[in-house]
Amino acid sequence: MASPLRRAALTWLFRLLSSVGLSALVTQATSARAAELALSLNVGPDLQAREWFARVEPQLSFSSEPLKLELAAPLRLAMGPLFEGEPGAYRERDFDSSSDAGRVLRRLEVTLGRDAFSLRVGPLSHARLGHGTLVQGFTNELDPEQAPAGAMMAIRSGPLAAELLASDITRSELFAGTLSLEPLTLLGFATDRFHLLVSGAVDGSAPTPGEARQVSFIGAGSDLVLLRFDSFRLTPYFDANARAFEHGVGLHAGLMLDIDLTLTSFSLQAEWRRARGAYLPDYFDVAYQLERLAWSDALPKSSVEREEPWDSALVTLRASFASIDIQTSVSTRPGGALDGSLVLSTNLPLLNFAAVGVWRGESEGRPERLLMAAQSTLRFTDMLYLWSHAGRLYELGSAQRGEGPKPLWLLGAGAGMAMGL
Repeated sequence: MASPLRRAALTWLFRLLSSVGLSALVTQATSARAAELALSLNVGPDLQAREWFARVEPQLSFSSEPLKLELAAPLRLAMGPLFEGEPGAYRERDFDSSSDAGRVLRRLEVTLGRDAFSLRVGPLSHARLGHGTLVQGFTNELDPEQAPAGAMMAIRSGPLAAELLASDITRSELFAGTLSLEPLTLLGFATDRFHLLVSGAVDGSAPTPGEARQVSFIGAGSDLVLLRFDSFRLTPYFDANARAFEHGVGLHAGLMLDIDLTLTSFSLQAEWRRARGAYLPDYFDVAYQLERLAWSDALPKSSVEREEPWDSALVTLRASFASIDIQTSVSTRPGGALDGSLVLSTNLPLLNFAAVGVWRGESEGRPERLLMAAQSTLRFTDMLYLWSHAGRLYELGSAQRGEGPKPLWLLGAGAGMAMGL
């Protein structure tokens, strides 16, 4: 009979492979650390852009502190003359640019020390830098035609901390960073009480009505932990940002409330913003990847400019209940338009589920849009799985062809079996 430690290690690895088909596991333990290696195969039908494909996807996973690595070789084959495409032909668009590197490199994580250094390469989901006034909820995996390998890196040394983000390590797209200092620690006071921050972000190929061009932002801010108890923290903050080389500035004043209980945690953020000129608050948000690729006939963000100053507000909530995580945000724009997003994920013994919905209100020539996507894995036993994914976006290029935005449905499902040693 397998030892409890071995059973726990196998169970953890099976949960890691969320959409596993046939899986073989080799586990090697030493006195210092345990290395885990898994080979898996995913199979099932896939629908994208009104074409059906047979999905065949071998995967390789390796985990040994401080390194975690996941590689894949997804192959989608046309399912025959009954559907569009030649039978057996693979979908070349899945590997026609460097922005598809994320289809192969699914995850690379390196962690050194408790908080000293961390690096994560792969898909980015709902990333935030600093107070989120420039980068708020950024996601790079909503475009089904691209799967970029993004990266996030965090470094901490004494009173200094830095966060860096790249939306695609192979291309000149979004690069952003935040550097923070805890000056009170230099004077011998308690840590994590008062912070000074400087931030910057640049998109080297932001869309415009003409050719793509660079869009840059710089900013500075501060925050002060006003109240702090064992499970409660209240932090006001202030940021001042500007769009570099353009006439655009923005002021942000907000309040962050963090509550951490035994099985539940909440994080509430409420913010007032004043902007002028070519500046838009939280410019790089959850839907930026789709907006920068012109998935609608909306005016690109880089071209939005208002002569008069305008006020807006933002409220975000992050909550965790046992194995359920929720992130939601609502913000206002001129003319009463509302933008919103909702992210829900669960990690239960029998079910893994993740869903995202994004609403964009009509404002500044940007019409209303609703984007939805979800994926799930139903686990009957440690060896038997069912996986599925679905989404409704808007077809790239339809607006440029004068046809208006067309719904684009994404569907996929499959079954698999895992075998462990």
